[in-house]
Amino acid sequence: MAVFRDVSVPFGGRDYIVTPSNRTLRMIEAKGRRDDPAFNIMAIFYRATMGTGGLNELAFVLAELINSAGGKVTEDDALSEFMSIEKPEDMRAYIELVCSLVVPEPKGDGEKKQEAPQAEK
Repeated sequence: MAVFRDVSVPFGGRDYIVTPSNRTLRMIEAKGRRDDPAFNIMAIFYRATMGTGGLNELAFVLAELINSAGGKVTEDDALSEFMSIEKPEDMRAYIELVCSLVVPEPKGDGEKKQEAPQAEK
C-alpha cells in the first residue's frame, strides 16, 4: 500500500506525475547533506511556506522530485521555474504544491484505527 499520493506538478510547460516515496525523500535528504550537513527537507519546506527563505534549497528538492518522475532537469532549471512565476499568490500555490509532495495520504475517511487484539489470559 502506497502512503504517498500521485501529484501532478507543472514544470517547464508540461505536467509531471510525481509519486514520492519514503525512499525517494531519504535519497534527496542524503544527497542534500553531501553539500550541506544541516540540510533538512522539512525545515526547507517550513521556511518556504512561511515565506522566510529556502527557495534555493526548495529548487534542489523540486529538481530531484521532477527527475524521479522521469524528467531531466537541474536545480537551476527548477529555480528558473520558480522565478518565472509573476504573481505572489501563484508562487505561494506552487510552493504549497511542491511541499504537499512530502505529506503522506491520510488514512481512510476518518475511520478509527482498529484496536490491537487483547492477549488471552
